[in-house]
Amino acid sequence: MVRGGDEYDPANFLPGAPGRHREYSNIGAALAGYIVERATGQRLDAWTRQHVFAPLRMDHTAWLLSQVPQHARLYAVLDGVAAPILPYALVTYPDGGVRTSVSDLSRFFAALLDGGQYRGARILAPELAAEMLRFQYAGAAIPDNVDPAKVNSGIFWSTKLETTLVGHGGSDPGLETVMLYDPKAGVGLILFTNTAPDETGMKAYIAMVQLLRERGLQLKAQTRTVR
Repeated sequence: MVRGGDEYDPANFLPGAPGRHREYSNIGAALAGYIVERATGQRLDAWTRQHVFAPLRMDHTAWLLSQVPQHARLYAVLDGVAAPILPYALVTYPDGGVRTSVSDLSRFFAALLDGGQYRGARILAPELAAEMLRFQYAGAAIPDNVDPAKVNSGIFWSTKLETTLVGHGGSDPGLETVMLYDPKAGVGLILFTNTAPDETGMKAYIAMVQLLRERGLQLKAQTRTVR
């Protein structure tokens, strides 16, 4: 990636100074995974298994296909027909290649929202968890192409659905995923599908997200009533 080198491509770089322009970057997440490996001396899959997955009892979570005993069948929609596709791996796997379940991921989500711990297992110091959740676009740290009233970001997450929810999602062939939190209501949701929806399907996907949020609000109200 050195200027003039064989792998150099100016399209991989922004013309703006660091922190002055927002651009979504999968490669940035892959780079963060590489930084973890350089800092710890361990492969990312081994380090996260030891320090995140095992403490939280995320027993069905792994980065590599060889470490996953069960895998949902994936489907790609082609000309309106859902065709099965084989499980696959990503070269830049830290940007979205972890394989998990809703049950497992909910443990990580709960830990992140509760100061870095879940049921006595701590994976982050409270100040680090707070920094991950903090809105980064404030004061002098507002990129030139961002209106914080319309979109804001933490570390690897951002506001969604007209800023009423915060979290992150992603899609690849055969899947669509999202993990969101309603900070005002104190309700979180996770939704996985094993098909990447087309435009019509995405409308249904968003409707399911809204239904899950409403169901979460109902369950929370019932819990308060019982108490």
